[in-house]
Order: sequence, then structure tokens, then C-alpha cells
Amino acid sequence: MCGIFGFILNRSLKEEDILNGHRSTLKLSHRGPDASGKWFDKEAGVYFGHTRLSIIDLSSKSDQPISLFGMKCVFNGEIYNFMELRSYLLTKGYKFKTTGDAEVLLASWHY
Repeated sequence: MCGIFGFILNRSLKEEDILNGHRSTLKLSHRGPDASGKWFDKEAGVYFGHTRLSIIDLSSKSDQPISLFGMKCVFNGEIYNFMELRSYLLTKGYKFKTTGDAEVLLASWHY
């Protein structure tokens, strides 16, 4: 199972905040030993961290946080009917870059 960590502050992020976010994400490495990633917006005061246990899409293309249509996502779980949702999105003309369910999640919000 993956690990997710995040926070939103009512101020801009400082370097110390980013370092603390990175350290906190690293503490979740036992939940996701295959990859880790982070995304933050200093001005907005937002930090996302993710540790990945690769199950569905084993490629690095599905590493998180994932960005799509200006949205960012860290996702821990599995969408059991993601293949059905993926098929539907293909009929709408969406062209997938991964075979993972996190991209299906973001694409579903967009469409």
C-alpha cells in the first residue's frame, strides 16, 4: 500500500516546511518502497508527498504526485472499476500516458 503525506498552511512555505515535508514523506517509505515523489507550491503553502508500492502500472510513468489538466494528485488506493472508467474515457477521446488508476482518477474529474 502506498503512503501519502500532505499539508496546507495559511502562509507561504519556507525551506524548513519543505524539508519537514520531505522528512515526513521518507518516514512512509515502508508503505511504498518502489518510488517516492513530492510536489509543492511555495506561494500557496501546499505540500504533497507520496511513496509508491507499484501494483497496477509498474512503470515510472505512474509515479506520484501526478499532474494532469492543471490538477495535482496523490492517491493511495485502488479504483476497482478503473478499467471500465478507462474504456469510457477512451471513447471520449482521452489519450492515456499510463496504464495506472491515478491517471484515470484525474482524467475522470476533467471529463
